[in-house]
Amino acid sequence: MLKYLWDEADGFFYDRDVRTGRRIKVKSVAGFFTLWAGIATEQQARRLVNEHLMNPKRFWCAHPIPSYAISERNYTQHHVPPPLIDSYYALNDGHSNWLGGTWGHSNYLINHGLQRYGFDREAKLLAQKSYEVSAPDKQVREWFNAETGAGEGAAGIYAGAEILMRFSWAEIAAGFQPALIEDVTNPISSDRVRTAMGLKRTFKIGL
Repeated sequence: MLKYLWDEADGFFYDRDVRTGRRIKVKSVAGFFTLWAGIATEQQARRLVNEHLMNPKRFWCAHPIPSYAISERNYTQHHVPPPLIDSYYALNDGHSNWLGGTWGHSNYLINHGLQRYGFDREAKLLAQKSYEVSAPDKQVREWFNAETGAGEGAAGIYAGAEILMRFSWAEIAAGFQPALIEDVTNPISSDRVRTAMGLKRTFKIGL
């Protein structure tokens, strides 16, 4: 990934076309998953965060983090079917196709990726933003409009992992770092998470 996906000039991890070997120069939320995985170097992480993630002209919008950078030509909050496409492969009008919406699992992974690299202020801010957009809604949403904060897609769906947006702030406050778990055989102490969330009943996190 460091060899084939990182673009030094742009300071970003891009997808790669395996047919041509060329990078697909579209800035998507996937570029930040290298923080969660611990793949980015310290210098690369700083560039990802400072030049792109926290940049209001790229990813730091009203309700971050959009799945596409705002600066991308195809950025949109709702899918518009392209002309002449086979109806079998077409998405319906208004469907999200990861061109700009905010998704719970993306925010969760990036949140802990920031924490992993010591961007504590940014992690807390993203966790707060995630909670503010998700917690007031009584439904569990598939994704959110990154510009208005409106819940979008299917409701009552957990596959989108939106529920993680409601917990991440407590995990950050408690110093819980799931990306650094090496021993999965022992249950994780939930005391700090429980305290941060104001829960009185005990529960156990483990596999």
